[in-house]
Amino acid sequence: MRFPNLGPLSNRLRPVPRRLARSKLVWSIAALLLLYTLGGFVLAPYVVERYLPSLAQEHLGRGASIGKVAINPYTLTFEASGFHLAGGEKPLIAFDRLFVDLELSSLFRRAWTLADVRLEGPNLGLVIDRDGRLNLLELLERLRKPPQPDDASPRFVLRHLAIDRSIVSLSDLSGA
Repeated sequence: MRFPNLGPLSNRLRPVPRRLARSKLVWSIAALLLLYTLGGFVLAPYVVERYLPSLAQEHLGRGASIGKVAINPYTLTFEASGFHLAGGEKPLIAFDRLFVDLELSSLFRRAWTLADVRLEGPNLGLVIDRDGRLNLLELLERLRKPPQPDDASPRFVLRHLAIDRSIVSLSDLSGA
């Protein structure tokens, strides 16, 4: 590539691409961007798909399965499909698709800010057992932690919530 004779400026223009190609800063930024991209698009969905069933078993005492998980680290979106949390003969909690759009402003507001949450095909299978106990209560008791005096509740902002095609079924096995 030839530059017209611009005097001392032409000497500065010629080596710019070569200096950028040899710059450790440019290569470091490119490597970090590549790691962020691979971590967000590939590693994070794999971790969720792989470890969600064991975490559900450990913390909830129930088996869980999830179909496909997609995360976009650039638009800060999360999408999961085909989730089932075991509840006996039929799932206690299930959904066809969950989409969550986190806003970048969450970092600056110190509050989880969700622009959009869409839940499609949720299914809640409630069962009252022979002792008159609701199966969902056992799950909630496992999730409850004693409040700590120094713990502040996280701030949470939800701009749009859509729940589509939901089903709630109730089976009463308590007798009368």
